[in-house]
Amino acid sequence: MASSLVEQALQSTTQRAPNSSRILLPQEEPPTIVFKPGEVPYKMLDDKVLIQPDRAPDRVGNILLPEVARRPPNHGLVLAVGPGRTMLASDGVNMIGRLPSQVKVGDRVMFQEFMSTCVEYKKVKLLIVVEVNILCVEESKEELG
Repeated sequence: MASSLVEQALQSTTQRAPNSSRILLPQEEPPTIVFKPGEVPYKMLDDKVLIQPDRAPDRVGNILLPEVARRPPNHGLVLAVGPGRTMLASDGVNMIGRLPSQVKVGDRVMFQEFMSTCVEYKKVKLLIVVEVNILCVEESKEELG
């Protein structure tokens, strides 16, 4: 009886090719849209940065991970950058200038995973991150020399 319950559960969650014992894996999702830097209609304020996160890997080796087991990516492409952090006078009220942003549009960055706000644009998940929560900027091979 237990084996028949297992078979029923397998049949309900997997598909088999007609006249075959081979299990068909679910089709991969279509590739997500990759926006060009500066293409999104959002203007960031202060020290906010808009990032398109890289796609989470759907496999580990030959094992297909379910959606709930995938870890959110912590790196991505910078699409928009605010003007920088506001610097206040010692009284805490008057603005004396801005500290310019250390990242620029087009940079690939690594950020703290759960320190972001998720927005959706054209069915693509984008993240708004405060610049302080960006850990590093990926250097290209030309910059490394």
